[in-house]
Amino acid sequence: MILIKFEQIEEVFEYTPAQDEFIAKIPLDYKDAWDGNFEDLVLSNVLRRGSASFRDKMKDDIKNKLTNIQGNYCIYCGITFRLVGISEREHIADKATYPQFVFKNQNLALACHYCNGFAKKGTQNTVAELHDEYDKCKFLIVHPYLDDIHKHIEFISKEYKVLMRPKDGSVKGANTIEMFGLMDPEQTVLRGALYLKNKKNDELQPDSLEFAEEIMIVGKRF
Repeated sequence: MILIKFEQIEEVFEYTPAQDEFIAKIPLDYKDAWDGNFEDLVLSNVLRRGSASFRDKMKDDIKNKLTNIQGNYCIYCGITFRLVGISEREHIADKATYPQFVFKNQNLALACHYCNGFAKKGTQNTVAELHDEYDKCKFLIVHPYLDDIHKHIEFISKEYKVLMRPKDGSVKGANTIEMFGLMDPEQTVLRGALYLKNKKNDELQPDSLEFAEEIMIVGKRF
């Protein structure tokens, strides 16, 4: 079983026509599109009653589609959700700062709570230059859809660790490693366990999962 993966997302999920119509009705600068109850938009006849329920079902649909495309791996640390916990829908450009991109499909990916939470990315800014068209924005980090991570970060196996460093001086690579703590000792040891223990034909043997779980438990000691 493969427990760790670093890959660019090359397929973008699509909304249904009804979902596209719903999204188009929401003002681009509306701050509560992702979690709000839409009461103000309902009262002003912009949306119909039941819109929040429709939105929540759409969010579940987004997560299912992302899982099918991305797989069960955190888009940032690359580790399977079997080890790092339940997947979370992640807004690459923070939804509070950039509400115009809250439902943009290329702005949504799955991340673990460790990477997505306030201890790491949280609401940190990832946009270097803003543009009305999302794919013309410039980002501070390696973008899961717009960048090939292997052009910005290289991996070095050293003893029982797998280290990461910016490739060819990539600023995006350096920012990504720093923001997500990818060179934290527990991360390097865990990657080493997943990549190297009983590795055969790019597959890890079942006991590697147990070993990796032990690393997760005691990782703070390294």
